[in-house]
Amino acid sequence: MFDENENKFESFLNICLQSSNLGFWKNLILMPSRPLQFCISNFPESRQNPWLTPLLNKGRKGDNLKTADLDEVASANESSKLIGMLSENWQNESRKKSPSLFKAVVKTFGGGILLNSLFCFLEETLRIAQTLAVIKFMEFFENKIDFKWGLIYGSFIFLSLLICTLVDHVYFWNSARYGLQIQIALRGLLYEKVLKLKKIKIDKGKLDDVFSNGLSAFEMVIEFLPYFIIAPLQLIFVFYYLFVHVHYAFLSGCAILMCFLPIQFLTGKLFEYFQDKLNANTRARIDKLKEMLGSIKVIRLNSYENYIFNRVKIFRDLETKYLKRIHIISALNTIIEIDLSVYITFVSVIFLVMFTDIPLDPAFIVYSVAFYTRLNGTLGYFLSKAIKNGFTCLQRLRNIETLCQSDEYQIIETLDMSNSPVSISVNNLCSESLNQQFSLKNISIEVKKGELILLTGANNSGKTTFLECLLNEVGKVSGTVEIFGSVYYVTQTPWIYVDTIRNNIMFHNNYTNEYETVIEKLGLTRDFRKLAHGDLTEVNENELSGGQKARVCLARAIYADSDIYLFDEPLCAIDNEDSETIRENVFKELLENKTRIVATHLVKNWNFCNRVIVLDKGSIVFNDTFGEFEKTPANHFLFIKKNAVFL
Repeated sequence: MFDENENKFESFLNICLQSSNLGFWKNLILMPSRPLQFCISNFPESRQNPWLTPLLNKGRKGDNLKTADLDEVASANESSKLIGMLSENWQNESRKKSPSLFKAVVKTFGGGILLNSLFCFLEETLRIAQTLAVIKFMEFFENKIDFKWGLIYGSFIFLSLLICTLVDHVYFWNSARYGLQIQIALRGLLYEKVLKLKKIKIDKGKLDDVFSNGLSAFEMVIEFLPYFIIAPLQLIFVFYYLFVHVHYAFLSGCAILMCFLPIQFLTGKLFEYFQDKLNANTRARIDKLKEMLGSIKVIRLNSYENYIFNRVKIFRDLETKYLKRIHIISALNTIIEIDLSVYITFVSVIFLVMFTDIPLDPAFIVYSVAFYTRLNGTLGYFLSKAIKNGFTCLQRLRNIETLCQSDEYQIIETLDMSNSPVSISVNNLCSESLNQQFSLKNISIEVKKGELILLTGANNSGKTTFLECLLNEVGKVSGTVEIFGSVYYVTQTPWIYVDTIRNNIMFHNNYTNEYETVIEKLGLTRDFRKLAHGDLTEVNENELSGGQKARVCLARAIYADSDIYLFDEPLCAIDNEDSETIRENVFKELLENKTRIVATHLVKNWNFCNRVIVLDKGSIVFNDTFGEFEKTPANHFLFIKKNAVFL
């Protein structure tokens, strides 16, 4: 039903939500009954989130969570709004000579992130000010300042700690929210783009990587983004303060700090490298396990368990090796983060005592430990995380940007067929190359209304590619394709989704008496009698045989009542007896007045077709009646004749 391709994403979601077994999810996703507690709470409550405790306790006790227990989504977090904002900004960017997805993201979320960063600047400023206040507060106990100033400094320390606690929660909560908003918007943008991509442009491995774990870095980078500015400012202030008080003695501590910073950056890169290796081996192991589970009966009957175990063990051993290295690096990084400030202070004190005439002051130890601890966290942890996740996010954005600039699938412009005797007109069609050796070349055919065309040829001759060219799934280099009427494409691989068999057949169409005729002609009635609830039995893809799935998909196609049908190996999974019945009842009778193109390499018993078209290496080498095809010398189409004789 490729004549209704606009808003495919929204239509598909609505179709899925109309399915009976997805009613709960529809209510869960779209109709939560409890108002958002954060929006109706006062300021202290909004900082403490007390409404989460009953929800967590209910889940901990094993009680079933209901829709009424969940809050409705805040309007600012609605996916449709986020995707729409980013999509609009990206559309504006894409019109420029050098479009940038990064700029589109900044325009969409930059204002909120910038305002949220002010909380981080405030907190880090107060952390430095606390250290200075502690030094002055110590002077109060040494009777260097009077009681009034001691009270002021003590009160400032208390209030700054309280403010930092509140600000810290607000900052990280908003950072996580903005990070998730960016992920949602980018995923939505990707989903919309993937639905419009030509098949030739889809890189499944890259898409899987982006959708599975490629966007998680955005949540981290938003948290550490302000430290690109905060870290250098703190470094300048601390160095200046230490220079004023201890002159060049501070250089010893700074030298150690500067020596350890590259080590932390190096450990960060090693951590990322080993994590990538771990993820690659984990994916390989999971793929092997999927293959094993898909063929578990063959493995068990032939005693292949040890062989499979050894294959999986190779990847598992590599996983363990990289996991050990990751933990060693993490432990080293933790030691540096916890103890580095103490080591720096110790070296600074030794240098101060041995090489300068400046008297050792307890305040020096206090602010040295405090300042170096802050610098170690800011430079060694926050800034390194910001750099690592920042580069990761930029790389992801470049990948997504490249994908978003790929050629899109063009919606088929179906023409009015009421006054046209032709259903499909193809003139000098040349397709894009699927690989370095293969493409369609100068295809010209005209299919009249109600014709049955048998499209055949050897494997990789271009049968499926030709059908996909008619649907614009594979781009045209040259030539024209005109479609008169609605089109339904039946793929070689049957698709069954989790629902009742009836809903799988009707899909989003209403029930009519035609339904009973369709299932009877396809021989599904006898299969339904074997099921507990007949065609109202809920099934998944693994509960039906290959032949049953193929017949259900054929029933779905026929029930859709389109003008033109494209079939790709429709009977390859069905046994010979049922195939003959379907040929007579469906292709010859039910679809008699429909335009049909059947791509198959099995040509026996298709003698009632109007024409046979033979493809070889992307070109038409025969286009005539079935009778003329049978008269053709066997050596012309040996690969076809052989199948015709022995099937």
